[in-house]
Amino acid sequence: MSSSRNRDINNKMKQIEDLLKERLSNNWVSVRKAFLDLDEDFDGFVTAENFAKLIGGSSGSSKFDFNLLKMLIKMRNPKMSPDLNYTEFCRWFGAVIEPVEAFYFRHDSMKNP
Repeated sequence: MSSSRNRDINNKMKQIEDLLKERLSNNWVSVRKAFLDLDEDFDGFVTAENFAKLIGGSSGSSKFDFNLLKMLIKMRNPKMSPDLNYTEFCRWFGAVIEPVEAFYFRHDSMKNP
C-alpha cells in the first residue's frame, strides 16, 4: 500500500514540475529575467510561494498541493532548503528557459553573423 502512495506522490510532484517548466518556458526567454521576476522581494531567492503564484492560475490548480511543491524544491536543492538561489534555479530550469541549442545558434558568428 505504501509503494502505491509513494508512486502517487511522485506522480503529483512530476505534474507540478512539468507545470512549472511549461510556465517558465512559455513566459520567459531569459533565465536571469525569469529569476528576477519571480524573486518579488529581491532577497536573492525564489520560494515555493513565488512558484505557487506562477502556477496558481493553471487549470490543474484545484489539485495543486503546496506541501508537495515545497518538498519538490527541497529535493531539487542540494542544501535541502525550501528556496532556490540563482545558481540552483539555473541548474534546475536553465535549459528549459534557454535551450542550449538556441544559445549556440544565436551566438555562432560563423553561421549567424
